[in-house]
Amino acid sequence: MWTRNEIKTDAKNLLRTRYWIAFAVSLVAGILTGSGGVGGGRFNYSYSFGQGDLDQFMKNWQSGDLEEAFRGMADLLATRWSAILVIALVVGALFFVLGIAYQLFVAAPVEVGSARWYSRNRESMEKAPSFTTLFSLFRRGAFLRTVGAMFWKNLWLFLWGIPAFLLWIAAVAVFILSLFQASAAGLLDPSYDWSRVDDLVLVSGFLAGFGLMILAAVAGLLPFFRSYAYRMTPWILADNPGIGHRRALKLSIGMTRGHKFAIFVLDLSFIGWYILGFLACCVGLLFVAPYVQATMAELYARLRQEAVGEGLTTMEELGFVRQPTEPVPADATPYGTV
Repeated sequence: MWTRNEIKTDAKNLLRTRYWIAFAVSLVAGILTGSGGVGGGRFNYSYSFGQGDLDQFMKNWQSGDLEEAFRGMADLLATRWSAILVIALVVGALFFVLGIAYQLFVAAPVEVGSARWYSRNRESMEKAPSFTTLFSLFRRGAFLRTVGAMFWKNLWLFLWGIPAFLLWIAAVAVFILSLFQASAAGLLDPSYDWSRVDDLVLVSGFLAGFGLMILAAVAGLLPFFRSYAYRMTPWILADNPGIGHRRALKLSIGMTRGHKFAIFVLDLSFIGWYILGFLACCVGLLFVAPYVQATMAELYARLRQEAVGEGLTTMEELGFVRQPTEPVPADATPYGTV
C-alpha cells in the first residue's frame, strides 16, 4: 500500500537532477493541452439599440406591462438583429467544433505523451527520456488508438455530467419563471402587502429553484468522483496505446478501486503549492507542474504494481517485454519498456 509522503518524496528525489527538462515537458504540454481550443477573432458590430427603442421598453417595464415590453424586445431582435444572431450562432458552432477537434487530435495525444515521458523518466536510471517522447503518440499506429480511447474517456465523463446539467437548466428556468410571476404579482414592490397569503404560492417557485440547485450540485459530484476512476487511463495508454479503450477504462477503474479517496487527498496536498504559485502572479504554477506530474507517475507505478500482483493485468499487456534472463537483484523488476 502506498503512502502520500512516500511517493511525493520519491518524486522530489527523482527531479533533483532532471527538473529543467521536466519543466520544459510540462510547460509545452500545459500550453498545448491547457488552451481549451483554438484562438478566436473579434467581431465588432456598429448597430446598437436606438434611444427610442430603449425608452419604449423602459416605459412598458415601469408600467407593469411586461408582456408588451418583452414582445417589443422580441420584435426588435427578430427584425434588426436576426443577421447578427445567425452569424454569432454559426461562428460559435464553428469554434465549438474546432475546439473539440483540437482537444481530440492535439491535446489528448500530448496529455498521454506527457504521462509517457514521466513514466519513462522514473524507469530510466541513466538519463532522462528524450523531449520528443512528449509527441511519441502522434506516430502511426498509436495516434488514432490514443485519440479514440481518450474520446471515450471524456465521453463517459460528459454523460455522467448530463443529469447535473439538466438540473441546472431546470433550476434557471424555474427561477426566471418565478421572477416574472413575482414581478407581475407585485412581490418585488417594497410596499407589497405580505399578508396576502394567496400570492405566497409564487414563493414556492423560488423554493423549487433552490431545491433543483441543491440536486444539481449533488449530481455534479457524479462526474467528479468518476474522474478519479478514470484517472489512470492516460497513464495506461502511455504504456500501451493499443490496449483498447474498453480495456484501458476497465483497468483504470480496477486500479483506482479503494484508492479514490486517498488520491483525492493527494490532490489536496498540493493546494499549498498552488496558492504559492498564484501569489507569484500565477507564474509559480508552471514550476509546480513537474512536481505534480512526477508524483502522479509514482502513484501510477505503485497502482500498476498492485494491479499486476492482484492479477488484474500483466506487464506484457501494458507494453513491457521480459529482459533476457540474467542474474538480477531480488527486488528488481525483470521487465523493460518498449
